[in-house]
Amino acid sequence: MVNFSFFNWFKNKSIAKKLYSVVGIMAVLIAVELGTLYFAVSTLSSVRAFVGAEGLWSKSQKDAIYHLRKYYQTHNEEDRTAFYTFMKVPLGDHKTLLELVKQNPDLAIARQGLLEGGNHPDDIDGMINLFRRFNKISYIHKSIKIWTEADSGIGQLIPIAKKIHSEINLPIGQLAPPALSQTKLDELVKNIDPINQKLTILENEFSYTLGEGARWLEKIILKLLLAIALTVEFSGLLLTYFVVKGITKGLNEITSASKRIAQKDYSVKAQVFSADEIGILATSFNDMTVELFNNIQKRVQADQELEFKTNFIQENEKRIVSIMDALIKITQLDFSEKLIVSERGDELDAIAVGLNTMSEELEFHLQQVEQSEAKLNDAQRLAKIGSWEMDMTTHKVHWSNEMFNVYGYGNERFEVSFEKALERMVPEDVERTKARMEKNTEDALQVFKEKSIFEFEIAPSNFTIILPDDSKKVVQGIGKIILNTNGQITKIVGTVQDINEAYKAEQKLNAYNIELERKNKEIEQFAYAASHDLQEPLRSISNFSKLLADKLETYPDKEMNEYMRLISGGASRMSNLIFALLDYSRVGKDMDKREVDCNKLVHEILTDLAVVIAESGAKIHIEKLPVINCYDLKSVFQNLIINAIKFRKKDLSPVINISATSTGKDFLFIIKDNGIGIEKDYYDRIFIIFQRLHLRTQYAGTGIGLSLTKKIIEMHGGRIWVESEFGEGSTFYFTIPIS
Repeated sequence: MVNFSFFNWFKNKSIAKKLYSVVGIMAVLIAVELGTLYFAVSTLSSVRAFVGAEGLWSKSQKDAIYHLRKYYQTHNEEDRTAFYTFMKVPLGDHKTLLELVKQNPDLAIARQGLLEGGNHPDDIDGMINLFRRFNKISYIHKSIKIWTEADSGIGQLIPIAKKIHSEINLPIGQLAPPALSQTKLDELVKNIDPINQKLTILENEFSYTLGEGARWLEKIILKLLLAIALTVEFSGLLLTYFVVKGITKGLNEITSASKRIAQKDYSVKAQVFSADEIGILATSFNDMTVELFNNIQKRVQADQELEFKTNFIQENEKRIVSIMDALIKITQLDFSEKLIVSERGDELDAIAVGLNTMSEELEFHLQQVEQSEAKLNDAQRLAKIGSWEMDMTTHKVHWSNEMFNVYGYGNERFEVSFEKALERMVPEDVERTKARMEKNTEDALQVFKEKSIFEFEIAPSNFTIILPDDSKKVVQGIGKIILNTNGQITKIVGTVQDINEAYKAEQKLNAYNIELERKNKEIEQFAYAASHDLQEPLRSISNFSKLLADKLETYPDKEMNEYMRLISGGASRMSNLIFALLDYSRVGKDMDKREVDCNKLVHEILTDLAVVIAESGAKIHIEKLPVINCYDLKSVFQNLIINAIKFRKKDLSPVINISATSTGKDFLFIIKDNGIGIEKDYYDRIFIIFQRLHLRTQYAGTGIGLSLTKKIIEMHGGRIWVESEFGEGSTFYFTIPIS
């Protein structure tokens, strides 16, 4: 159950997070493997150190016994001293053993004991950790027991040595030992052999036991490392298989569904297996299929209805629809479709010619703008910067590698001086540079005297240098003068940046900006002229359709009268649409900000809408609004208020609340209504030009109002959004920056 829940959780994560998870798990397992390996090496190293310590202990014990026997024979004090010298090793280990068996040992004393026992300092901490951590392991426990027994045995040599010394050390005046003293010495020496034999056996057992423990530990660690390695490989393969399988399964499902849709089977649905990017893609694919099917159904139904109309009405209606579609595409900057001009030469043909011409001109101007932007992007490059430093005590100058590249020398290197650098400048910049250097030096000394500042910034300066191939390059220099505590200039450091390309790009950019401004003005003039010219044929269509309708008033064919009404209504809507497009294109022409009292502005709008408000019975509540600097917000408030009144519920008077607040950075305006509301899927769509959620027979309008509102607000640097529930009213928010 846990594994199933994990895989459900894992498959719903994004593909990027899945890949990060696989890498993360592998990294953790590898880290565990490396930690285990480190532990194994350090532990085996500690075992090796104990084996080495046992060798030192054994050698010292045998050397000590040898010199003790020699002392017994020669009575030479140097042999006795040698005995105690070799006993320092087992005595040091004895000190460590006594400390480590305590419940709370002093590790400093334990380390000192091992150090006195001749052990390498780098091995001491590992030996202590092995003793403390693994004393419960049978091999280590047995080794400690053997060590304790051996330590007790070697400790018996000290009393024997002291007794031998007391027998050999004669009283003053006595020339030879009595027979009784020699007998005691012989008895004492006889006790040494049993001790030596026992210690030899214990030493062998200690080495054997540690060897057995080392081999046991080696087997355990090898098995553990093998298990971890297999876990790493298996986990990596399993997770990779799961991720790849999930991606492949989702893509195969979408591919299969798309093939069936290509065969015009719109009932197919791509199965969604997860909530990652593939799942989101499958959901979007299904939504697109449903919308495509609905659009096809609507188109089929519209085609069936058109079959019952006359050829004249059919053709003209298609032409009007084509004109409207072309106009919409032009406003959306889609110039792929051109209108077909018939041989009739009527008003609709004139409109088609005008739209085709406008489309070609707009496409040409947009291409010019795109080309200008491409050139500007090509002109933008990262500048190369070289550094230099001049020691004022030795007058030596040091250039970085990049400095030589900036001056065009590539890999060539030579001893640089201030004079050589000046030689690479054009003559008109040499004297200016010298004068600036003298002036900056004087200013640095003056600043030091007045404010005790030890660093003085040299302002950036552009100058032209001559490259080895005699070409010229514009660079920018900047530096810093550094003084010591005595007010003496010790060195000057700085950088030189290659701004040649940026300088050229700036010149081109100025020319492009002038050209772009001219093109924009031409586009504005063309849009105004095109919209004005489109009004003339529309007026002709409207006037002639009214005359024809007057003549057909007594005509008994009601269907013909309905067709004439449709033509007249279409021409009227297109005229309104052209005026709305003209208003849309004019937004942003007046870019002069002025102070506007939003309270007065909203009251003026309500006065203009008095008839509409009275007919709808709307109740509008206005809280205190701010005074702001803006271009023009009248259309914004007017469109939002009209929409709140227009999209009201049946048999319910609209209630509109208008308020504003300051966020510190922006003014946030809130317009709330109790209307029909908006479904969440359409929050963004309502701000797209010509996007309508309702039929014209339900709610009139051009579909430009909210897109115009959005354009005005974004022109101010603000943003607009909506929060709503279908049937529960809507709340529109928009911000205007505080300036």
